Amino acid sequence: MRLPLRGLILGSAFLVLACSGPQPKPEGIKPARKTEPPAEVKGHVVSGRLAAAGDERVPDRAKVVVAWVVSAGSPDYVYLFGQGAAAQGRYRLGLSEPPREALNAGQLGVGMLILVRADADVPAGKLSRDQWKALRGNAIGGAARYGIIFKQPNTSMPRKGWWTEFPSGYSCGKGVRQPGETFEAFEPTRCDAVEIEVEDFRKLEWVNWT
Repeated sequence: MRLPLRGLILGSAFLVLACSGPQPKPEGIKPARKTEPPAEVKGHVVSGRLAAAGDERVPDRAKVVVAWVVSAGSPDYVYLFGQGAAAQGRYRLGLSEPPREALNAGQLGVGMLILVRADADVPAGKLSRDQWKALRGNAIGGAARYGIIFKQPNTSMPRKGWWTEFPSGYSCGKGVRQPGETFEAFEPTRCDAVEIEVEDFRKLEWVNWT
């Protein structure tokens, strides 16, 4: 998925995903020195460390927002729901149930974690192109190889697809790919170890799941 994180250009093949395979660990990632997490939060908790790539520096403070990519209809769009804080090399956020508008076909949500400047003005809800452009301009990193997954119970989605490996409600996924396949998939992973890479936003390689 060239997450519209590259220009809001998404495919509409959301229901034909089915690929797997290990994802190589990026090179040149430098972990932050301190590991004390931010304050406690409520709801489903997602947390992890900040890791600086190349010559980038882990910020003292920043915001973490969740961009839900909705590509089941037309046109595709991004919906912002969920925000947390990053400090001392760690981040932590809590999530309540997402709005239906943030889900594909009202059933499956895939949220991408974006790191933005601490002083950034962050909107909420369905983003216009101008709002999306402004958010990207304030972005200083992201968890490009991960996704926050939300699946409604008793879903009527196809029985074949990576989403069948995930439980109802919230969980977290890591992007995986298989040689010869167009789309990538997610496999279950822990929600307390979702790493955010501090990197030029244009260089991040987001999971191409749709």
